[in-house]
Amino acid sequence: MKGDVVVVKVLIDNINNLDRAYEFAEKCNESAVWSQLATAQLGNGMVKEAIDSYIKADDPSQYMEVVSVASKSSMSPLTVDIRTSCLGRSFMYVDAAYCYRWSSVVCLSVCLSVCQDREPCNNR
Repeated sequence: MKGDVVVVKVLIDNINNLDRAYEFAEKCNESAVWSQLATAQLGNGMVKEAIDSYIKADDPSQYMEVVSVASKSSMSPLTVDIRTSCLGRSFMYVDAAYCYRWSSVVCLSVCLSVCQDREPCNNR
């Protein structure tokens, strides 16, 4: 309903209260409201919450932005990949990001195992 979107925009833009906006989104449970809330959460660095809200909205329109912001956040790379794959419809991007992250993990584990077989590796 258009009125509910207006209400959540007022809660976000004028009152600056994302907690109340979240409570409102839970009560009306409309995609457009969840999407507005998710955009505000993402803009405020609330990555996990934004991903949850976008999933509830079933709105993949900001998918690339979510992946970009989430990758720069303190969330673990694997968590970012798994959570955003629930959101996105473009799995090619997720697959590429997932492969890159896992290649980094595998490379790190190989380097660590080599490092354990040798004397101190302070210079690596």
